[in-house]
Amino acid sequence: MFRDRPKTALALAAGLMSTLALCTAETNAQAEQDRAWRFRQVAANFSFQNEAAPIHFRQLQNLYPNRKIESAHGAPLPLSKAPLETDLITYRYKDKESTLQEYLTRRRTTGFLVLKDGKIAHESYFYGNSERAASIIFSASKSVISLLVGIAFDQGLLKNVDDPITDYLPELKGSAFDGASIKNVLQMTTSLYIEGANHGVNEPGRDIRNATAISLAYGQGDLRTQPKTAKRKPGKMHGQTWEYLNTNTQALTVLVERVSGLTVSEFAAKHLWRRIGTEQQAFWLTDRTDDAQAIEHGYMGFIASLRDLGRLGMMLANEGRWEGQQVVSSQWLKESTTNDNPAVTSVSGHTIMDYGYQWWLPRGDAGEFMAVGIGGQFIYGNPSQQVVIVQTSADPQYNSLSKEESVYLYRAIVSALSSDTAKG
Repeated sequence: MFRDRPKTALALAAGLMSTLALCTAETNAQAEQDRAWRFRQVAANFSFQNEAAPIHFRQLQNLYPNRKIESAHGAPLPLSKAPLETDLITYRYKDKESTLQEYLTRRRTTGFLVLKDGKIAHESYFYGNSERAASIIFSASKSVISLLVGIAFDQGLLKNVDDPITDYLPELKGSAFDGASIKNVLQMTTSLYIEGANHGVNEPGRDIRNATAISLAYGQGDLRTQPKTAKRKPGKMHGQTWEYLNTNTQALTVLVERVSGLTVSEFAAKHLWRRIGTEQQAFWLTDRTDDAQAIEHGYMGFIASLRDLGRLGMMLANEGRWEGQQVVSSQWLKESTTNDNPAVTSVSGHTIMDYGYQWWLPRGDAGEFMAVGIGGQFIYGNPSQQVVIVQTSADPQYNSLSKEESVYLYRAIVSALSSDTAKG
């Protein structure tokens, strides 16, 4: 009996190891299932192709970490005495005649606001949205970051757009950003890529998707150091070519935080949002549940109401002024909306669009500007006619040319409003 004890002990040990292996495998399987479920939830909540997207896009601030941007508790915008006759708006795009109503339906528009001379000429909401709803504007957030960079320049926190960004963010030395100017980053003319991302494919979010997914799924992201992971493209100098990369905007987000000593949301609230008479608080998604360590998803996480986004457009169309006060210098806005580099003219995948400092620039002589977000989020301004149009959507057919079709529609609206003004 005693001679069998070693064999019994070995058998028990083997059984224990087998049990531990099974438990470990089960634990790993459960962890993988949890990971897959979390990522599926993020994908579903942020997808513009999801049937429930119109609902999701106005609720993301209730689902993910964010910072509040306090408003000015301003008075509502005044109504125009000559509202836009929407039934008469038609436009031609790619040899096809369409109406405004057809566009709004086809593009699954959730909100549409038209301002003329600072007054509401048209406002409509769909899919349960209302004037109180705050919706995510995705990459139109990039244009907000550009404004904050401009304000930092106006305040002397930044000196020259031609300064290397590493002068202010020394941790980027040795990364692909080494040698890139702030202007290169603003204009998306940096020569960089993220390892593991297919930089040969113009796929939305390809350079930052993994970092963002981890952030949103677990509330433990690290978007502050994400730009440092960028690698340099061989054979390409900064400033030579244009490529739309979210990592550029995230680097600018870190830049605003660093030079201001405030969170991006605090800086935006103090120097932008409250200064333009906003009615409602806005939100900015952050990468961590631990707010003390978090940073904003600068490239895509801004959430606001249609009317307040309209105020933003009005301020820009008025050379950076709001009620007599200069919010952003006219010089910065002029630089931001000037296509002064051949690399940003007629950018890849577009026919009538150039690029500025995180702004899209429709070709023409009216000084038009556009902030654009995936899924059909637009802030359009025509300073010469004092027209601003804001659109939020959950467009399941959105692609890179969707912004160009919107320009044709918006110009038809400008023309109609200008005709009505002339008649009046």
